[in-house]
Amino acid sequence: MKRYLNILVGLAAMAGMSGCGDIDGNYDEIVPDSYYTIISLKDTGVQDVNMAIADRQYDCEVAVLKGGLHTEEVVDVMVEAPDQAWVDENYNDKQGTNYKVIPASMYRITDYHLKIAAGESGKSVHVIFNAPKIYAELEKPENAGRSLVLPVRIASASKTVKTDKDVVILQCNVTPAVVSFDVASAKVKLPDNESTYTSEFIVSKSGDIDVDVRLEEMTQEYLDENYSIPQGVNYVALTPEMFSMETEAVVAAATEFYSHPVTFNIDKIREASEKGVLVLPLKLISKTDGANVSRSEMLISCNFHEYTYTDMNEKSLWSVAYGSISMPYGTFSNIIDGVENSNGWYSHITEGWDYYQDLGQPYVVLDVGSRFMAGRFGVQVGWGAGWYDTNPQAVEFYVTEDTSLDPGLSTKEYNLLFSKGNFGTDALLSDDYLAVHAKLKEFDSHVEWIKVATVTGLTQTSACCGTYMVDVPQSILSQQYRGRYVKVVLIPFPKSQSLANRAKISEVYISKVSAIDGDAI
Repeated sequence: MKRYLNILVGLAAMAGMSGCGDIDGNYDEIVPDSYYTIISLKDTGVQDVNMAIADRQYDCEVAVLKGGLHTEEVVDVMVEAPDQAWVDENYNDKQGTNYKVIPASMYRITDYHLKIAAGESGKSVHVIFNAPKIYAELEKPENAGRSLVLPVRIASASKTVKTDKDVVILQCNVTPAVVSFDVASAKVKLPDNESTYTSEFIVSKSGDIDVDVRLEEMTQEYLDENYSIPQGVNYVALTPEMFSMETEAVVAAATEFYSHPVTFNIDKIREASEKGVLVLPLKLISKTDGANVSRSEMLISCNFHEYTYTDMNEKSLWSVAYGSISMPYGTFSNIIDGVENSNGWYSHITEGWDYYQDLGQPYVVLDVGSRFMAGRFGVQVGWGAGWYDTNPQAVEFYVTEDTSLDPGLSTKEYNLLFSKGNFGTDALLSDDYLAVHAKLKEFDSHVEWIKVATVTGLTQTSACCGTYMVDVPQSILSQQYRGRYVKVVLIPFPKSQSLANRAKISEVYISKVSAIDGDAI
């Protein structure tokens, strides 16, 4: 305005000097037309238009200003969107830019003809961008490294438009919606006394739009290659019968954290719990254009209770309740004497050998003195480099919740069975031996034994000599059986494979569950 005033003052002085008379404040005749009304854009050059896919139809305002002396004048302004050829000529070819003009299907201008009324200093052009379409265009490989733009230019048929403020380049940037697994790994603790269990996992979302997602289970091969091998963990993918889950879902626009249910078949999972770390390995896939996935994989591990074991070393409290017949030089007491040596329990003569009599599998019932919850069992077979010829091929362990096992043996019967043992190498068993054995067999058949563990894979080689421990399977631990009696059963090799006519173990080991999930029991 100061510049304009100086010009007017100068013009007035010139008029006075020329003697043309007093213009009496009417300067319109002497002011150049260019000073009356001037049209321009408020912002020019390259302007970033930052929108989100959730905006859908994004309204961008381009302000047109009216200036000059005659602000009360009504002004018509024409708006245009130059094409690619114009952008190439004026920008890409001259400045080395890499602009690509978006097609008309990705935007609309609400009014290509603006009328700035008297007294108004400006008006806005409304450009409505289609954010999803622009995002899809940005994602195309051929547009890598290019900027998607919309040039907006103004003109007026009767008024002056400032030539350096008549164009703005609207550069389009679109932020996608994002869905993600809330965590990369999760643990589900399955209850012991139910057959099914329903849990939920979380899918988080940014962006106020509906997002369709699909949930897929990783293959075992993919799980091995990307998780088991790199982490050194034997992950085992759940099979279809171990769980049920909807594989399609919609994360609603207003939802930031979506919970998706999955139901686990506890019985089926428990049956397979010894194979490795059972997991539900999931992949998250977006089916909605403009919705990306950030954390796309998650492992849900299926866990039962965590058990803490304590070795039961007070074997002085243990005793033999009863059992089948043993050799005199290999009595039952050798397996609970707490001494790790070659002395052990030699069973009666096994099937197929001379002096064999049908007594069934060799077994012994131990009384450990108090009730406990079994967690781990073990046996010592062989010793050093010898004695392996009598190794059994397997050892089974059973427990019962019966509070008392008393077969009612007389002192004579007890001594006959456990003190002397079965000579059986030069004569068949006497009727007295057989009578005691039959009495015990009948008694034992009424005991509710629960098989809880088996040591397998034994051989009759020196390399097999040593101690073998086996955990009680999860399926048994979940029942939390408690008792004071343990039945140990030997499975001898058949004669065709055996190196000896009897079987032997040298020591029995038991570990109890002392805590569940850190809580002492």
